Amino acid sequence: MALMLGSQRMTTLRLVRRGVHALADEPRIWDFLRFILSAGHRGEKEVLRREGIAEAASILDIGCGTGTMARSFRPECYVGVDPNARYISRARATKSGYRFEVADGQSLPFADGSFDAVLIFGVLHHLDDASARSLLHESHRVLAPGKGVMVMCEAVPTRSRWNLIGRLQSRLDEGDFIGPPERYLEMVSEVYGQRAVVRHYPVSSGVGDGEVIVAQNQAA
Repeated sequence: MALMLGSQRMTTLRLVRRGVHALADEPRIWDFLRFILSAGHRGEKEVLRREGIAEAASILDIGCGTGTMARSFRPECYVGVDPNARYISRARATKSGYRFEVADGQSLPFADGSFDAVLIFGVLHHLDDASARSLLHESHRVLAPGKGVMVMCEAVPTRSRWNLIGRLQSRLDEGDFIGPPERYLEMVSEVYGQRAVVRHYPVSSGVGDGEVIVAQNQAA
């Protein structure tokens, strides 16, 4: 009986997840859900302020979605890429003057050292380890050597057992690879180098928890 109930709960969860993912594929609904659950993207915006990324001369936003973070930067300094053509179409329609491209973060259409800053917000928890490392290698390649800064903000398991909405959000998230901070830190250190990691710290955005990792391209 217990096994049957457990199986029914898992089946129900899978069906609910499938429905949520179908809704999230509609850009307008995705924007609305993200805005509500993240309390207006409070955590992400605080990270940008804290790290002073808005002062960078050229910024690449990998996995930009519908361009949520674009208006934090000057249009001439910002480029957003995402593999979802529907998200990019909405980004172009709603953020006039900003550049958006349909592109896979594992195969970026930019020359080596093209950007002073790279943002990776809420991307790696959608990727298995091999794909995540591939994307990090690409981010490192297009980052300016010696001065370029990569800022990552990734979803982690809900820290408080009492944050029931956050726990539910994690279970319904499209990403199948939400991991502890150590997962992301290990991969960044492997790709960028142990000494390249400048700092890392926890962050909360609405009901969700995340981990921020800041690393530099130390290549000469």
